[in-house]
Amino acid sequence: SQSKPNSTNNLRGNTMSSFLDELKNGWQSVLNNIKNAAAKFKSVDFRDAVLSICAMVAAADGVIAQEERDKVKRLIMSNEALGHFTPSDLGKQFESYVPKALDDFGILDLEKIVGKLRGKADEADMAVKIGIIIANSDGDFADSEKKVMVAIIKKLGLNTADYGL
Repeated sequence: SQSKPNSTNNLRGNTMSSFLDELKNGWQSVLNNIKNAAAKFKSVDFRDAVLSICAMVAAADGVIAQEERDKVKRLIMSNEALGHFTPSDLGKQFESYVPKALDDFGILDLEKIVGKLRGKADEADMAVKIGIIIANSDGDFADSEKKVMVAIIKKLGLNTADYGL
């Protein structure tokens, strides 16, 4: 398939369309751009922020069934944008964050981990986009998940409109 250049492939979301619109209109193109851009973020802080976001979004409805947990873990481990990290490390770290995401005090730890990206606009933006991709991968980006993402985006000092939220 041929890809046509289009103005919505801006990774910072500064065009008229939001990141969610970009995903709907050019999924593969967006994923390729994300994969290439994310490769430069190799820090443990970035990795842990992405995994914290995924755990918090998975727990958005207050429960994480084993099936959902396994599915999100598989998506994280196979996500090309995180391909520069060891898949088994990603899976283990995500598993360690799941109980925290379901605990009122544990979630504070996850929010602190995500907060380390505040002031690092490019890293924060990329972490949010990877979180949205994983949350939206089943085609059902639930309102409870969107609410968690909005809180994360605001905490990071980013603009929710850039992400279609």
